[in-house]
Amino acid sequence: MAVTIQHRIFAILDAIKADFPRRKRAAEELMKKMGLHESLYIDIAPPASVVTVPTFDPKRSMALTPMLKARFEYAGSWDIAQSVWLSANEMTSHMKLKRIKDYHRSLRENWDGSAPMMLSDDRLTLFGITKGVPDNLIYLAWTKNDKEPEVWTYAGMESHHFKNLKQFFKWCLERE
Repeated sequence: MAVTIQHRIFAILDAIKADFPRRKRAAEELMKKMGLHESLYIDIAPPASVVTVPTFDPKRSMALTPMLKARFEYAGSWDIAQSVWLSANEMTSHMKLKRIKDYHRSLRENWDGSAPMMLSDDRLTLFGITKGVPDNLIYLAWTKNDKEPEVWTYAGMESHHFKNLKQFFKWCLERE
């Protein structure tokens, strides 16, 4: 039996969800040592029907690719310990926020080789954020027509670049 893209994406997302209790314990222990007594959580919204995702250009949206289709068939928004993979509706509303637009513009003007510097707004979608941290953004970068978007992450002065969602999700699962 052939393993479909949907099965691969679902399996990685299932593994990330199953690994959350271990990561939660480790992060909360570290936070306690730093004097923080927060409880981390995971909140995965039910899937919603999605046909296209918006871009930073309000006149353009992109059709779902097989990996994006699987991601949205699995869940709506995905909120895990302050990191949020946005639902399609949240993508639209967050890309209009001043703090997002300001940092997006700053990346375009000041970060050589960044997704916003390399690609126009009609080729970029906001995929994820970190609550309360305006300089943590995850982009879908539509670099090739009719292909899976690349995933580019920015957290402070650190960035990562992935060929597609599957690679990004595997990185999320495997990183410490």
